[in-house]
Amino acid sequence: MSAPCEDLARILNGYGDLVLGTNLFGFEIGFNGDAEIDKQLAILDTGTASVDSYPIYEHPTIQLFFRGERAQRGKDVFDWADPILKHILSLPETDQNGSGYAVFRPLNGLNPLGRDENGRFIYTANIYTFRTEV
Repeated sequence: MSAPCEDLARILNGYGDLVLGTNLFGFEIGFNGDAEIDKQLAILDTGTASVDSYPIYEHPTIQLFFRGERAQRGKDVFDWADPILKHILSLPETDQNGSGYAVFRPLNGLNPLGRDENGRFIYTANIYTFRTEV
């Protein structure tokens, strides 16, 4: 059983232009330290949506960070990120590394965070899922 962020990164590997380890990262903290990599999706584990209702391993929350290329317009980054988010939310039930994921649901939509120190637009979204051990 892996961290949900790592499992989701593996699930998304090869979707569109996402390549695990190149522009797709499943992390527990932050973006890849390589400032030369522009457009990328970083996936972070953020805990659980409801500690009282479900144990953390059954109902994890995940934060997605979509970072665009230098000099790319914010709308273009949104237009890249939105279909990826919609794809995640439409994923069928799937097994990954000993975990079964029944569904991915939004906690919010895509939100702009502004630009990073290199002028790249960043959008974020939060999702949750139902996970079981398989």
